[in-house]
Amino acid sequence: MELITILSFTLGNAIAKAIIVEWLGDNKLLENITADLMDLVRDNSMSDTDKRNAMAQVEQIGQQLVMRLRAKYAAMPHRSDLNPEAVIFDVAITSSKANISLTSLVESQLNPNKVYSELRDLRPDVTKTFSTHETSLYHSLLKLLSEELVNLSTELIGFLPLVTSKTWENQDRILDAINTILTQPTHEAAEFEMKYRNAVNNALDTPDIFGIPYADRLARSQRLSTAYIPLRATTGQALRALQLMDLSDFAKLSSSSIVPDLDTSFNRVYEEISKSGFGKSSSLSIESGLNEFVLSVSTGIGKTAVLEKLMKYLTPDRSIEQVLAQSRRLVLRGDAGSGKSTLLKWIAVTAARQDFTGILSRWNELVPFYIRLRERVNKDFPTPEEFPKLTARMIAGRIHTDDWTHQVLESGRAIVLIDGVDELPRPQRKDMLDQLAQLVKLYPLARYIITSRPSAIKSSEWPEWEDWVKQEEFSIATLQPMEPHEIDSFIEHWHAALKQSLNLTQTETDRMVNSLKRIRKQRRPLARLATSPLLCAMICALHHERGGHNLPSERIKLYSDCVEMLVEKRDEARRIPLGDDYPDLGYDQKLELIRHFAFWMMRNDYTEVTQAEADKFFNDYLSKTTHKDISGTQVRKFFVDRTSLLREPTLDGIDFTHRTFQEFLTAQAIFDNNEFGLLLGKVRNDQWREVIILTSGYAGTLRRGERTKFLKNLVNKAKKYKREENKKQVLLLSIAALEGSAGLEMAAQEYVLEQATEVFPPKSEDDVKQIAIAGDPAISLLQYRLEYENNLRWCVETLGLIGSIEAMNALVDYTELENGSVIRKLWDIRANFEREIYFKQVLSHCRVLHCNSVSSLVGFEYLTSLCELYIYKLTKPLHITELAKLSNLKALSLHGDNVNDLSHIAHLHQLKKLDVSQTEIDNLQAIAPLVNLTELNLSGCPVSDMTPLTHLSRLCKLDISNTKTQDISFLEKITQIQSLNIAGLSIKDLFPLDCLQKLTELIIDHTEVDDVSFITSFLELSHLGITGLRVSKLDPLLQLPNLSSLEISLSQLNLLEPIVENSSLSKITININDYSNDNLLFFLEFLNGDYSKLFDFAGKDSNIYNLFMQWPVKSINVSNENLSFSLIKDNPESSPSNNRMNKTH
Repeated sequence: MELITILSFTLGNAIAKAIIVEWLGDNKLLENITADLMDLVRDNSMSDTDKRNAMAQVEQIGQQLVMRLRAKYAAMPHRSDLNPEAVIFDVAITSSKANISLTSLVESQLNPNKVYSELRDLRPDVTKTFSTHETSLYHSLLKLLSEELVNLSTELIGFLPLVTSKTWENQDRILDAINTILTQPTHEAAEFEMKYRNAVNNALDTPDIFGIPYADRLARSQRLSTAYIPLRATTGQALRALQLMDLSDFAKLSSSSIVPDLDTSFNRVYEEISKSGFGKSSSLSIESGLNEFVLSVSTGIGKTAVLEKLMKYLTPDRSIEQVLAQSRRLVLRGDAGSGKSTLLKWIAVTAARQDFTGILSRWNELVPFYIRLRERVNKDFPTPEEFPKLTARMIAGRIHTDDWTHQVLESGRAIVLIDGVDELPRPQRKDMLDQLAQLVKLYPLARYIITSRPSAIKSSEWPEWEDWVKQEEFSIATLQPMEPHEIDSFIEHWHAALKQSLNLTQTETDRMVNSLKRIRKQRRPLARLATSPLLCAMICALHHERGGHNLPSERIKLYSDCVEMLVEKRDEARRIPLGDDYPDLGYDQKLELIRHFAFWMMRNDYTEVTQAEADKFFNDYLSKTTHKDISGTQVRKFFVDRTSLLREPTLDGIDFTHRTFQEFLTAQAIFDNNEFGLLLGKVRNDQWREVIILTSGYAGTLRRGERTKFLKNLVNKAKKYKREENKKQVLLLSIAALEGSAGLEMAAQEYVLEQATEVFPPKSEDDVKQIAIAGDPAISLLQYRLEYENNLRWCVETLGLIGSIEAMNALVDYTELENGSVIRKLWDIRANFEREIYFKQVLSHCRVLHCNSVSSLVGFEYLTSLCELYIYKLTKPLHITELAKLSNLKALSLHGDNVNDLSHIAHLHQLKKLDVSQTEIDNLQAIAPLVNLTELNLSGCPVSDMTPLTHLSRLCKLDISNTKTQDISFLEKITQIQSLNIAGLSIKDLFPLDCLQKLTELIIDHTEVDDVSFITSFLELSHLGITGLRVSKLDPLLQLPNLSSLEISLSQLNLLEPIVENSSLSKITININDYSNDNLLFFLEFLNGDYSKLFDFAGKDSNIYNLFMQWPVKSINVSNENLSFSLIKDNPESSPSNNRMNKTH
């Protein structure tokens, strides 16, 4: 029996039966419930054997759910004055009356509150005879049941794509896996799990807060959860497509099924829409996988939804929580200090504490396993048996069975957090991938998150990595720099920790916070440095130490000042005596020791050493100096206890608190020892990339000549590579090594840029970051050029990251373009500049502007050149008075719940196109004066009175779908309408349409119309949407000579045959939203590529595919809000095998 068949059965009766038999233990009570309780499977088309097998499977799922419910009930406080059996029995009856299936839970958006509300509303009067405490218990049990149902669904939905990727050999094993998911841990396992969770929490719930004195004391009193700052991430291409298509019902699906060229395709659609203008009918020539967008845009129907989804896709920044919720297997990229390790620790701690909220609340059943790869250098990837020992060494020996970790992994309750691929030596990485692939294959239901710096996992450097990610179905996300409001939040958190550590007053803390925020706003170079958590923490620490004075504006100077502060100045400033336990060494001697220790570790590919190895290194180094009386142990303790440069991550281990310190100190040692030649041999080793950049910058602060010589040698080294990929990598590295131009000879700068012109323009996010490091010297090669046409948005993003006045001036030339992605990027980078100046000097030149999210309209008054403005979401209530000054506007789009008043745009007399769909607009009086309007979209607005529209004598396109109006008689006064959408209105009589003889597009979906004979008078009609209508025949469509596009419901397929001879019909879109109970079945078959099932699924005796081949129709689309299926004829005379099927999710 097919898995999906079993999953579509109603579980309510099975749950009720399990409650009565397994929990209450009274079979006689079954007699008090209707016979339906025993009839778990009502499919009469099934054989008796299949029915019995299905009943057994459904009953087993019900039993396991009730076991979970009982376990949670047992943990609840109990009262002696209530009758729990009666309450539990009523929960069973409620369950038996509920239509609980995987599909119904998906339709409830996997929201336990919605499921609870539906269960509660089934029997609203059931608690009338209950006491207060019995009522409370009844509702508590319903809530627990709802949570368990959603937890089950979440696991199964995340599990389903593995069926399509052939992870499992047969469906028996699938059903076995489902049983594994549902299996309740034994008492011993549950007891150990709780101890393990506590151990993980104790081990990892320690925030690494750079620059806080007495951090050990602070760590004991502060939780990571309070110090953690939520981050944002840019998602990979496949995950972007999932976001675009709003696959919330299938959020756990693997992203590998997305077609590889989807990103390019969506960008083409976006460009075409941007060029053609809002609502303009356009014939798009794009990839066939985007047919539903072509249909929507070319017909002028649903443009708002299309644009919103495209903006959602092309604005892939999301909160990290959103990315995590949609990713079962994730590679998380981030630069040094971007917060990767902190994020993994936060996930581990929050999972251990079962403290997730919001969209991650379903993760509270997960068991975290945290693996720091820097601890696995020269070791194998740990086996599952070793996982608990990595963070809970003291209790790992008390596992009640060696199989516990395997059981957690197998059940899908494990989340494996793998930190720092880049910290493994290159020769070891392939073995790590092979071993990790075995783990994923053995335990496909577990969650996996892997972190790395981007430079370590670039496909050009490690092609096996890219193949592995695709093969193992991992999605990719990149942590983004902090935005100004996030930096301010970080500053507040850092100083809250400082206040706790030093017992400062709130007044003192507020003064420092406000001072640093003010400095950040005033000094743009400093603000650009503060975009990573580590660098922001360094700035906070220096600001505190120096009383707000002399803060550096360049990264290398910031590192140097922080090392100086940590090694010497802090204890000096506080006059703290070191005592006999620490060495009596001067600042230069301490610095020399720690620099060479870092260089020794780097040269030997060490990320961690034992204490004995560290002591030996310091002893050996000291033996060559005059300080033979100082022991290596003293030195090591000093750097651990007094500087925070080194730490003890394990019982016997020593490493740098942050790899950035190790890299910077190594760079200083290389400069001191004149080891530049060694660096030239490391130019293609990603682990040395930062060291090379930092060495170049540091050399420039002391000996410019040395830096010039090194940079020229670096470029010459690049030119010797024959492979273009290798040459590009080293040329980009040489550009990045220009960082810190203050210490750079002009001749060296010019030489590097002249030789590296071939890597311009930037063509990827990684190129952007590397080129931006060079700063202002790179601007001349980023200015607008016609030959950059395909990469203009990357140039804009790079200039935004550079963020200087010179970069802003270079952006002005880009504002004259009609390239949609460039214009959108100009908006996205606004936070990198002073807002008012940027609006005045850059955005004021734009004629078109797309704003994905707007929280303030300050500065919009300067945008008087704007002709088209699209604001896709107002994130807070705002008065739109600033928009009243944009007198040249011809197209305006406003969206979001915070849009409720249009009075300020009543004087925009040049406005021709207005879209305020999905807003709270309920009064149209302000629209009446806009007599030049030709297009208006009010879809989803709570407006009922449409009479103000009668003043709009030029209106050609109107969308009033899903509004509150029940009267369309106003249409008799605006007879020039050509495109009309009245879907979702409570109307049956369409006589006012008779006067609209110019109609070319008409959507009447889900109205009360049951006869389409009225349609015959619209001879110009080219597109018709009748989804959801209860019509018995479509014959009247034969009388429409220009009808080329038709949108119908799946249930209407059998009405198509009579109009096969209508040669003008070239496109059919079939909407399957009204077949929600079968969506999951369709989706699985769709993923498997068996489109013939679609036509069987349509319920016709004849084969629609064969009919399609006979029709003059060129394409069929099947779509709903989640997916689109397209069957397109390449050649009407060809055989079926020569036709193609395309899918878009």
